[in-house]
Amino acid sequence: MIKLGIEASSLLTPNRSGIANYTYNLIDGLLNEKDFITEYDLELLYKLSRFKKREYSYMPPGINTEWHFNNILPLNKRRDIIHSPDSILLDWKKPKKIVTIHDLAIFKKENAIADYTTKEFKEKSYNFLTRVAKQADAIITVSESTKNDFLDLFDYNPERIFVTHLGLRLKSNQIKRTEIIIKLGIQKKGYFLFAGMISIRKNLINLIKAYKESGLSDEFKLVLAGGASMGYDKIINEIERNNLQKNVILTGFVNDGELADLYINSKAFLFPTYYEGFGLPIIEAMSYGTPVLIGDRGAASEIAGNNAVKVNPFNVDFISEGIKKIISIPESQIATAKEYAEQFTWSRCAQQTMDVYKSVKGK
Repeated sequence: MIKLGIEASSLLTPNRSGIANYTYNLIDGLLNEKDFITEYDLELLYKLSRFKKREYSYMPPGINTEWHFNNILPLNKRRDIIHSPDSILLDWKKPKKIVTIHDLAIFKKENAIADYTTKEFKEKSYNFLTRVAKQADAIITVSESTKNDFLDLFDYNPERIFVTHLGLRLKSNQIKRTEIIIKLGIQKKGYFLFAGMISIRKNLINLIKAYKESGLSDEFKLVLAGGASMGYDKIINEIERNNLQKNVILTGFVNDGELADLYINSKAFLFPTYYEGFGLPIIEAMSYGTPVLIGDRGAASEIAGNNAVKVNPFNVDFISEGIKKIISIPESQIATAKEYAEQFTWSRCAQQTMDVYKSVKGK
């Protein structure tokens, strides 16, 4: 059997989002593949520095877990492959190394806007990716766009980069209904939705301006669903500057059931972000029959195909026009987008990831 270690430290959190969701769903997808169970001996690896958060660790039945520390622990490092889904590269000599890269937004010149990142974080990320380019036996990216961005920045064999699209996380038949609509005091189809970290990186300043400019703020609320992140205070200030305190609703973190309800009952999903490495909310919204507006940069267009209203995220007028357009999307187009989104599965992602494992094992 192939001894596989997956670095799973991103799961040590009470509220999974982003990379933690990818890691969890990939592991779950792998364990549900019959061939995986018979061919792989899986072990999940957690950073010892996060030991205090061990209560959140994911420990599937029959799967071993290990804590790792620098190049000391675990004492037994006999793995064939180490897969790092996050920005952690284990410098162990024997195993083949695979790293997943999710996005390279901070290196895009057009994203050089105030508070988008810090010089220190950018330098740290560049140094890490330089190590990846030198040491990784294979790289997984979650989109062709991210693959191309990586090759623009680093010298790496393009034949060793593999694209594995993500899968739908929220299944309507598995989600318990909630009362979030009642709790927030909003009407079904009476609001626009954004879901993700409430961050300046997500272009929420321009979204708020465009929402005001569209003239639809009296008819539709704007719900921003997600935890506070970079530039949150500036987002609040923009809401107040446009006198939208009663129109824009900040939910804070929402669980899967609440998020599913928000998707289902929204008039449209507004996601005109500057850049996406993949853009999972795009296909999540489509899968619930919700029309979607996206920014036309990064991987968003690749993931949405021809099933979304696309706008220049740097232009408030264009976003505003897109918002006005999206409220009259034909039902036939919505149905097509829903069917399109169903092709994104974690089973497919797991199978493609197993192909990457086999490619490095044979090197």
